[in-house]
Amino acid sequence: MKNLILAVLFLLIVCCCSRSSSDNPIKLGPYSDEVCALIVRTQMSSMIERKEVCCSLRREVERCLDGDTTAHTHAVRLYLDCAVRLSDHTPNSSCIKSDRTLLDSALRLVDSVNYPVMMHRVKAEMLKLEAPFNKNVYFAINREIDYFGSIGDTLAMALLEVSLGPCFNDVGCTEEALEVTQRVMQTFEKIGQPRFVSRTRINEAVYYEALGDFSRRDSVNRILLSDAEIQRNSPIFREGLVRNAYLQLNDTAYLNEGWRIIQADSSLIRRSTAYYAFFADRMLEDNDADSALRLLRRGLEIGDKFGFPNLSHRLLILSTMAKAFDLKMEADSALQYLKVAIHMRDSVSALSNGEEVMRTTYGREIEALKYEQEMRRGRERWAWSVLVMVMILLAIGCFVWVWKQRQSALLRLVSEQAEMERTRHELAAHMLAKQEKDNLLREMNRHIGKMTSEGHMSHSVATDLQTMIRLHETGQKEWEAFEELLVKIRPMFMARLHARAPEMSVKYCRLAAYIYVGMSSSQIAALLMISPKSVYQARWRLRRQLAVPEGVGLEEFLEELGAG
Repeated sequence: MKNLILAVLFLLIVCCCSRSSSDNPIKLGPYSDEVCALIVRTQMSSMIERKEVCCSLRREVERCLDGDTTAHTHAVRLYLDCAVRLSDHTPNSSCIKSDRTLLDSALRLVDSVNYPVMMHRVKAEMLKLEAPFNKNVYFAINREIDYFGSIGDTLAMALLEVSLGPCFNDVGCTEEALEVTQRVMQTFEKIGQPRFVSRTRINEAVYYEALGDFSRRDSVNRILLSDAEIQRNSPIFREGLVRNAYLQLNDTAYLNEGWRIIQADSSLIRRSTAYYAFFADRMLEDNDADSALRLLRRGLEIGDKFGFPNLSHRLLILSTMAKAFDLKMEADSALQYLKVAIHMRDSVSALSNGEEVMRTTYGREIEALKYEQEMRRGRERWAWSVLVMVMILLAIGCFVWVWKQRQSALLRLVSEQAEMERTRHELAAHMLAKQEKDNLLREMNRHIGKMTSEGHMSHSVATDLQTMIRLHETGQKEWEAFEELLVKIRPMFMARLHARAPEMSVKYCRLAAYIYVGMSSSQIAALLMISPKSVYQARWRLRRQLAVPEGVGLEEFLEELGAG
């Protein structure tokens, strides 16, 4: 049964340990907390800061790590290189491949020195680059989210959840994307991160537009356009908002504002190709076809040099060029660009159809994943319920067993005490009976002496009778028998009595023994053949020899001495 109790305790310890973690969410290796916080801020700066701020933070980290050539520090450098690169480019296949290579190298290094928090952060960054979104990626992201939740790193958990929104939207699960995004925004607000709320709200506007809820989309866009954080630190997002506002309202003020943002930030030059078409269209409204064509050719050069953000930008420029040549009455050139534009439109349409097929396919897979995950959670809940029930039953069984053992021990103790009390009373009664016999024999001896002196009995007969009486007197042998019996019922009493008062005489040992077995003062006086008053004096001397504390009765003290 003891083994069963140990097993239950082991299960409780395992359960407690499995639900908690001693990892420090910001501890990224052998660095101080301040350096770890700086590394985390640098890693997150690509989402919330301008490029120059990211580079400044990166240089500050380098100063802190200057001279450190360990494998873990090299992993941190690769990890931060990826973060700074993300602030400097628009993601494409080559950039993603390069970033994944950096992070993969960092993961191998940090895994070799076994720093789990750093390892999971690198894994989370790699998962954000995974494409396409499939079952394995979905479960991997959820595992990392659970890890960050278990160590209390709410910010890292929320940042990883942010990546789920676009993934869901890419496969057609826009409602799920919106739900995840709004939940993450609430998390950012709860932990006091309004800058991340602004970035995440951009995704919210995109999902409202995908769901056809234009009133809510416009409401969110108005909030974003007036957001001081985006105006100050996020020109790329503000440019996109202004461009969308121009397309919806056809207001030249938004067009000029977008162009101003692009000119103020050189990293946005590759995203400005659509503005060439917008300005050219404005010029065509004023019948200025030549200026429009010059502007459109410049837009094509920029697009060919840096790459178009997507095919719709190139299609917009080509269709506007066809419109400009048509205004100049150059039908051949207009027809040529129109054919190219139509062909590209068909390609865009085919690509959209392919994306729609992908959304439908992945949408079904996501639904299956959600069902599978719900089933898995149900199995886990059932397993935990069974484990808890088993542990409760084991606890109840252990409680009942312990209670029964205690009751049995209590009954055994009561029985032993009752038996002891009975034996003590029998012992006292036996000694009293012996004393009565001795008194009777002494009285007989006195009468024999009187009868002899009066001549009623011969000396020979008197001598024989007195010899027989002396043979039956109690004396020292009876006391030794009493002491032997007392040792049997309370083996340690006499030994502890002698240890407490080594110089104590036999007389006081007998007095202590008689008091211990429960004899009264009058009975003790008769046994010791002294007066009751002498018994009281002897008790006082016995207390002094045993050094009985004040306020403690002699009987109580002797009882504890015998029981201890």
